[in-house]
Amino acid sequence: MKRGSPWTAPAMPDIRGALRRGFVELIERHSAALMDDPDLRSVRNPAQLRRRNNLARELAASLDEMRTEVQALDRAGLYWVARDMVPVVTAAAQTLPEWTPDLVLPSDAGMLCWAKPAGTMPFHDKGSVPWDGAWWWRRADGVLQIQVASRLTQRQDLLEPFGISTPLWSGTTLLVNPDVPRTAEVNGDPDASQMVRILGATWLLMDQRTVAETRTLQPTKATAPPDTVVPPSSVSMVELRRKLPESRERTTTSTAAERTYHSRWWVEGHWRQQACGPGWSQRKPLYITDYEKGPAGAPMKSAKVHVFRR
Repeated sequence: MKRGSPWTAPAMPDIRGALRRGFVELIERHSAALMDDPDLRSVRNPAQLRRRNNLARELAASLDEMRTEVQALDRAGLYWVARDMVPVVTAAAQTLPEWTPDLVLPSDAGMLCWAKPAGTMPFHDKGSVPWDGAWWWRRADGVLQIQVASRLTQRQDLLEPFGISTPLWSGTTLLVNPDVPRTAEVNGDPDASQMVRILGATWLLMDQRTVAETRTLQPTKATAPPDTVVPPSSVSMVELRRKLPESRERTTTSTAAERTYHSRWWVEGHWRQQACGPGWSQRKPLYITDYEKGPAGAPMKSAKVHVFRR
């Protein structure tokens, strides 16, 4: 996939294929350099030789990590977040309560692209760039590794040191224990991550039929480049579910012992914890979208009610 190619849901297999080829090119180039390093052969000083050997081991370990990343991309589920869903996710993320990654991951290995940036991200030590996607996988040690990526649309110069052409490239690595509830963002701890919070909200809303609708786009011959080694993959497209007119009378019906309402108002979207897991011992946040409350035909109040729950 060349620069300027479509940034669309049907193009996701091509995006992954181009990303994969970028990794393979880097691996092959550095592997060749590692095997045939004239400087290493000419070193005679023991201290210099140790330093050279240490550098060679570090490079070999880095290449092994890249090979693991390629394998994860090969088996990754593909997810596309539609344009109208992006602001819903980023807004919901701001109030996301405690959640556990293991309960909400759509797949052990996955790749997700935003139709438009979900924010900004640091790109190594080169400043901030638009945040356009991410891929993740469970490592052998159980840690969830997340690579946060950008299209670098206005900063193509940042790709020059890598010597590759790719529509998406990672600039930040996040390591998460998937079995431990995420409380850092709620508590404002130093290790809190806004990007982890937004990804968590995305994974949660993807699975919530009251908010999002997920369509599966089947692969076509056009999405399989002739030189690819990865079979064509379907893409899960996450779109905002359109609100249908509905009655809220069930929430405002009064009895003699209840208060009678004489106006309507908007209740802002909010989260509530839903019991799940063995013996209902775990909690999974459920998002309640904005809704209108009050008796039909009553005048509308201009203020919106904000709901905060633990």
